Amino acid sequence: KAMELANINAETLDPMSGIIFRYDGSTTPSGVFLDCERFLKDRLGHTLDHRVFRDAMHNTNEHLIKYGITSVQDASYTNGQSHWDTYVDLIESGAWQLKTTMMVGIDSIEQFKTKGMTFGSCHDRLRLGHTKIILGSTTGRLSPSQDELQYQVQTSHDLGFPVAIHAVEWQAVQAAAEVLGVLHDEKSISRHDRIEHCSEAPSAIIGTIARSQAMVVTQPGFLYWRHQRYKETVPEDMQPYIYPIPKFAENNIPYAFSSDAPVIDPNPWCGIDAILNGRPPFYRGTLPTDAPLLSRLKAAIYPYTLGAAYSDNTHMEKGSITIGKKADLAMFPWSPGPHLPPPESNYAILTVIDGVVVHDDLPE
Repeated sequence: KAMELANINAETLDPMSGIIFRYDGSTTPSGVFLDCERFLKDRLGHTLDHRVFRDAMHNTNEHLIKYGITSVQDASYTNGQSHWDTYVDLIESGAWQLKTTMMVGIDSIEQFKTKGMTFGSCHDRLRLGHTKIILGSTTGRLSPSQDELQYQVQTSHDLGFPVAIHAVEWQAVQAAAEVLGVLHDEKSISRHDRIEHCSEAPSAIIGTIARSQAMVVTQPGFLYWRHQRYKETVPEDMQPYIYPIPKFAENNIPYAFSSDAPVIDPNPWCGIDAILNGRPPFYRGTLPTDAPLLSRLKAAIYPYTLGAAYSDNTHMEKGSITIGKKADLAMFPWSPGPHLPPPESNYAILTVIDGVVVHDDLPE
């Protein structure tokens, strides 16, 4: 039914940027798509009316602030002017309260530039972020090619945008790091470049990542939610090198944590639990397990707070409770100890954004 709504059938050609998988020996689509988000959106058009969409976004806002989340980064590679305008409308209507950095698709950066907008441009709680580039090697070849990637990164830099390159497989991570290393310039916008995910990073490419001087934004929550799947499906010799956070720390690679929602739940405590209590071979704490719990907890929280603020260059105004910074904070009903609450039910009792209480579940 979904493919019928999108008018996709055996005669539909693959989009330039993605793949429509077919049943063996035929041209009939199987229903599996790779890197076809924009293609499918264009085919389906608007699937919700404005009121339903606004209500859904308001519900998402409420869900996130209950987790104690005060800022988000929208990393969709399809984002353009219409998405920016939608956020402006949501914020002005009161449906969306979270501070939001919106990344931009490579095809849309010039449109923003012609309006005098570039990395860091703001409207109320909305901020323009990195150029998002998808680099994949799922099919056995890089898409885009390394030369094409270098052209896209250089174009983005020339227009005043750093890049955030989605790279999961180690081949893609290596290619992204090599390109960013070639184009890095301490005095240019490139000092804010990022590699998103960096899910596979064997020792042989850690040096390349470090030399790129890019920040890594990775997702330890996957180790919480997919621990058993990784143990069963990831080759044993690769298991120590998925989300290798201690290696980033040892090699002075700056890193931050994110959720990759809606792929997994946005609850940051699941990622924090993976750092504190990860089971072999996936323990990823940067401190020994016998280190004081408070020290380990701080090390696990920092990449979600100040580390995340560094990742979008907002660390001077948020990310830590410091005099002169924005009054963004969350309060939870427990103190650090040997028995922390289960991460999936760890909700804030108070969330504050810009000094305004946006969620209050304090006991009477």
